[in-house]
Amino acid sequence: MAQIKVGDVVQLKSGGPKMTVESTESNPAGVLCTWFDGADKKSSCFQPEALDKVPKAKKKAAPRRPRRRLPLDDVD
Repeated sequence: MAQIKVGDVVQLKSGGPKMTVESTESNPAGVLCTWFDGADKKSSCFQPEALDKVPKAKKKAAPRRPRRRLPLDDVD
């Protein structure tokens, strides 16, 4: 398992919402994570063995616009 650090996006191995790691300090309760349920911010501690890091999404390149071509009649 990859090392979980503050700021990582994680998810429970059993599923559920994506959560942000807030604290990884030595805590018998586990890793403190926060997430949103609608407009409500929630947080709880989870054991690191129960979490998977969510892979970062690759940014899609913006579609390229076709080049404008001059009409051949206007060229000398």
